[in-house]
Amino acid sequence: AKAIALLDTARLLAPGTLAEEAALRREIFVADEMKASDKVESLGREYLDRFRHSVYAGNFRLRFAVAVTHLAFVNDEKQFHRLDDMLAAAERPILYTGGGIINSGPEATRLLRELAELTGAPVTSTLMGLGAFPASSDKWLGMLGMHGTYEANMAMNRADLIIALGSRFDDRVTGRLDAFSPNSRKVHVDIDRSSINKNVRVDLPIIADVGSALADMIAAWKARQHPKPDLAERFRRIEGWRARRCLDFAERQDVIMPQQAIRSLYEATRHLAPIITTEVGQHQMWAAQHFGF
Repeated sequence: AKAIALLDTARLLAPGTLAEEAALRREIFVADEMKASDKVESLGREYLDRFRHSVYAGNFRLRFAVAVTHLAFVNDEKQFHRLDDMLAAAERPILYTGGGIINSGPEATRLLRELAELTGAPVTSTLMGLGAFPASSDKWLGMLGMHGTYEANMAMNRADLIIALGSRFDDRVTGRLDAFSPNSRKVHVDIDRSSINKNVRVDLPIIADVGSALADMIAAWKARQHPKPDLAERFRRIEGWRARRCLDFAERQDVIMPQQAIRSLYEATRHLAPIITTEVGQHQMWAAQHFGF
């Protein structure tokens, strides 16, 4: 448990290459099996020290404080087997993603895409999670919440299973708590223990770096040889909600509408893998809605 916790802490603060991480995992696991607790700790500290001057250094103390809150928590295989069984049995699942996917790194975004492909589940996101899943995918519902799409909000409300991955159930997503997705079971994967059950009670909490959790979910799904669920009826309903075209706007000849400007910018730059930045305000919402991240 300590080995896993130290590795998660290291990944949170200073993600390295997959090869480095795999080598560190092996070393720590071997030391842990040998009950060499001092060596386990020193290996973890050594890894962190190597990245002390990275872009993560400024948040070192804060992030370390957050990371150590889950050191005593162990996610065993049974949790991921239960999660996968819930997902395999669901008729109206949805993957609700957030900034935790981005913070976990590029491998987490790849794993999210793999999970969506394996399970067929539709995907929505908070503002902070945009870009982790391609807007070009037919599984993408757009952003969720008060500034989100009709189809994303309806799919969440009518879901029978919500899997929150590195996202929070804040009031801009839930609206009235007593009316929020009343018939769904809820799974919450988050590295911060204090976020679990903060606003919405969940049926299965998993406290972990979301990248690690996604890898374990996919491994469990493949090991149990779940077939890809038939979600044809689910997507028929989603297409009905999409048909409302909630983000359409009236174009004008005398002025350039801001929504059209952002869509045109997207079409002109999409092949360049652009980085988009905005200030806070209405233009931020237009960018989130009309730029295909």
